[in-house]
Amino acid sequence: MNVNDKRRRAGSGIFLGIGISLVLIVGLAAAAPASRFQLELYGGIAQPGLSDLNSLASYDSAVQEFFYDRLFDFQRQAGLIDGWNKTLTGSRGPIGHAFPLGLRIRWRLSEPIAVSLGLRLSYARRESDYSFAYTRDDLDGYECRETVAYRPYLLSSKALAVLAGVHFAKPIYRKWTLEAFLAAGPVFVDCEHASSWEYTWHRRGTGEDWDVFQMTGLLEEKGRGTGIAADLGARLQRPLGKRLALFLEGAYAYQAVKTIRGKGREIRGDVATEWEGTWAFKTETITAPWGSLTTEFPTNYWPEGSASSRSRGFRLDASGFQARLGVSFLF
Repeated sequence: MNVNDKRRRAGSGIFLGIGISLVLIVGLAAAAPASRFQLELYGGIAQPGLSDLNSLASYDSAVQEFFYDRLFDFQRQAGLIDGWNKTLTGSRGPIGHAFPLGLRIRWRLSEPIAVSLGLRLSYARRESDYSFAYTRDDLDGYECRETVAYRPYLLSSKALAVLAGVHFAKPIYRKWTLEAFLAAGPVFVDCEHASSWEYTWHRRGTGEDWDVFQMTGLLEEKGRGTGIAADLGARLQRPLGKRLALFLEGAYAYQAVKTIRGKGREIRGDVATEWEGTWAFKTETITAPWGSLTTEFPTNYWPEGSASSRSRGFRLDASGFQARLGVSFLF
């Protein structure tokens, strides 16, 4: 069985599961004469998870520190330059927050019990303009300045979950209702790492003030995959009228995918490279006169002969706690 056949069978199984969940819920709703349904909309804020994806920012910062800070410290201590300094603008950081948005249809089967079917989109993104400049003072009195500007530096992830759930509600105080719920289903995720950059080497001194060298570049790596999602949480609800209610939910949302595959491309000056592969972690050791650096970073670029550098699998895990505020319309 080839890869495409496996993907088609996996996709068919997912949609079959969704269809069975929908038929089951509608059947239960139809079998309950007293049932009523609700349309719910919610949004909120969440922990992003995404530790594997976020490690790209740490890797890029470690490479920058090795090729600039450690190099110039070595040159200064060896008496090759008079000194150096750096300037940072913006930040190259991990994704800090995720934002869930959801739509849910509920059927009340009895006074305490309801079932539901819904969609939840969790969106996490960190896009920033980031630049650094290193200036070294040469022994001949000239100043060399190297600048790299990223516009933008991007990490992003989206997760679309299809969730079938069971809810148990109980009145607790006046019109307030407390509810516990559990929902599960498939999740479809994608991720992206991208940076567009410009490098400039400027030299200034007696009779000189010019850009010695410039280069622009672009890096894009994308991926998609399918996994399992689940919600376990609690909810407080208060009616605002006969058909409208306001609710606050707190839930732990599990959404993790083990296999992510996608395309990538890199442009350096006039040279362009494109590829497609499975995301995994690569171990890399850089050796130079001023020391060595061993790093581990995720990528989907696996040229011929690089398989031995694969250290472990990549996991797009966007699980975390979510706080959600929403409205419910009763029909």
